[in-house]
Amino acid sequence: MKYARLTLVLFIISLLSGLIVGGVYFTLKPTIAEVEQNRVNEATVSIFGTGYKAGTGLTEEEINNENIDSVFPVLNQQDEQEGYVIKLNAPGSYSGTLFILVGVLNDGTVKDVAYLNMQETSGIGTRVKGENTGPKANPLFTLFGLEVTNEGGGKTDAWFNEQFAGYSGEKGLDTISGATYSSKAVVNGVDVALDYYKEQLAE
Repeated sequence: MKYARLTLVLFIISLLSGLIVGGVYFTLKPTIAEVEQNRVNEATVSIFGTGYKAGTGLTEEEINNENIDSVFPVLNQQDEQEGYVIKLNAPGSYSGTLFILVGVLNDGTVKDVAYLNMQETSGIGTRVKGENTGPKANPLFTLFGLEVTNEGGGKTDAWFNEQFAGYSGEKGLDTISGATYSSKAVVNGVDVALDYYKEQLAE
């Protein structure tokens, strides 16, 4: 009898906890969706430029692809569609969490790539974002009014993202030496986005 009562109490606690968690989720769901839309809009501007915005995203049923997280049409100031932004977790990353947003124009070429969330190793995997890979050049001394600096400082991997502009999947892309897992994952992710566009979105 004692154990039966304890079991009942635990069941009631579990049930109430589930109801509370579910209630909180449905209460915050609109807010979560709004935050996500704002993040996508900001990334869309970084890809396409000022004046562009992400339209209403496709539903899971409309996307119908386990590799794609979300898809948004890209609209200009006249609300004319000029492409899509496709969000996905780049496959094969070192951490397993490398969410990118791939901007694809109506002609099926890549406009640019934006990074939403990643857990790659700082200074290694994060190099895919084009950040500095070393300290900035520091002045060592002044000679005849000119600053002499250390060599090799402030290098970036900006070239990695620049190669995506105009990419249509027909040529090979380079990866970053020393950040192979992360950069290859981004390349794979761009290819997945392009394949999805060609198969599901292209007119």
